Amino acid sequence: MESLSVVHAYTQYLQFSRPLPSDIDVNPIIYARHKPERQIYEWQLDLLAREIILNCPTRGTKTLKTWSQFAKLINTIKDLEEKVYIAYRPLFQNNMLLEIFSSCAPAISVATAP
Repeated sequence: MESLSVVHAYTQYLQFSRPLPSDIDVNPIIYARHKPERQIYEWQLDLLAREIILNCPTRGTKTLKTWSQFAKLINTIKDLEEKVYIAYRPLFQNNMLLEIFSSCAPAISVATAP
């Protein structure tokens, strides 16, 4: 449940500008909203929450409260998005709506160092 509370905290920050709890290790780049390529997006948090619910044990050995672990998982999601885009590039190029969507969601890694 701890990991879900971290995902919830980031979601609250992104949607309502609520401050992140002090017990969560946050890279200061998260607060630089003028750099969208370094941001975490709500759909990534949604996917992460679903993966936690579906695949994680009740008690784990790792926590998302550390920036390195959180960034690693977000970067894994971004890598997956990029692989899907590359695999289906012809489909995206032939469908204007898919191309517009993919250009709005670049898969650039989140900085892992705090």
